[in-house]
Amino acid sequence: MRHNATRLLLDYFNRIRGKEDAPLRRDVNPSEIPRLLPDIFMLEAVDNRWFRFRLAGTRLCAALGQEARGEEFGMVWTLDDRRRMTLAAQSVLANRLPLIVEARDAHSGEAVELSLMPLRSSEAECDRLIGVFSRTDPDRPLRLGMELAVERMRFVTADQPQPPEPEIRPAPETVIRARGLALRVLDGGKAG
Repeated sequence: MRHNATRLLLDYFNRIRGKEDAPLRRDVNPSEIPRLLPDIFMLEAVDNRWFRFRLAGTRLCAALGQEARGEEFGMVWTLDDRRRMTLAAQSVLANRLPLIVEARDAHSGEAVELSLMPLRSSEAECDRLIGVFSRTDPDRPLRLGMELAVERMRFVTADQPQPPEPEIRPAPETVIRARGLALRVLDGGKAG
């Protein structure tokens, strides 16, 4: 964790969850984390297949160049990382473990850190995520329409607060180039 906002949210998350794997959504009290509100976001699982923003702080919306509420979480990521981040968010809910993501804006190169932490909407159902968006240089002028590329991800556990990055292997691929255009072929379809 490189950013103070990530540490503050993780400390708050650990405090409100107590001995549970994940806190209840109703236990999140914005008045207890006022300094984080511009950077906080909440996601909800839709059909357990994709995620959309339930709410997003003003700094995140400014970085994206639009209001994020109601939008798909995948819009934040490069095309190559959209599926990877959906799987990562599903893993956070399934394992009920916080995840720290280090990424870089694909256009400006600016480094950012995002955290994803599981929330329960009921005693049994873990279907929401709370997170914080932290820019490396918050005073740097924003480039509207950030598109993030994942550099590193790691789960945070009580016994290992800085575990190694989970191994995520991309599908084997072939890139075919012709006249400046590129077609990426992913191996793994039907053989025959």
